[in-house]
Formats: sequence, structure tokens, C-alpha cells
Amino acid sequence: MGRSQSEQRPREALAAYEEAMRTLAPFFLRLPAAFADRMAYMVWDYLAACAATGAQPDEDLLRPVQEALQGEA
Repeated sequence: MGRSQSEQRPREALAAYEEAMRTLAPFFLRLPAAFADRMAYMVWDYLAACAATGAQPDEDLLRPVQEALQGEA
């Protein structure tokens, strides 16, 4: 979803980013080096969408991904 669509339809953007993270997280957690760049952008987009809608990020989804990203830094 492009930035302009994210700004125009933030709730739909949030749902799309959350679905993408749920779909990609298992693959990322198995092979972090292969997906680290994409997942870092996905986390940023997800958190931005949460902020835009006032939603709380799903910590159960976010925590393992952020920990793996820190391990790749």
C-alpha cells in the first residue's frame, strides 16, 4: 500500500500492514538475514499506521520481530 493510500485510508493501511507482518514474520524469524531489510520497513510502516489510527501495536506480534531485527543490526 503506497504512502498516499496509507494517509487517505489509515485503518485499511493498518490492517494491510498487520496482515503482512503476520504473514512474513514466520519466514523472517527462520531466516532473519534474508528478510531483515524488508521487515524493518514493514515494522516502521506498521508502527506509523498504529500511530495514525491511535491503535496500540500488537506486542505479541512485534516483540519477536524487533528482537530478531536487533540481532541483525
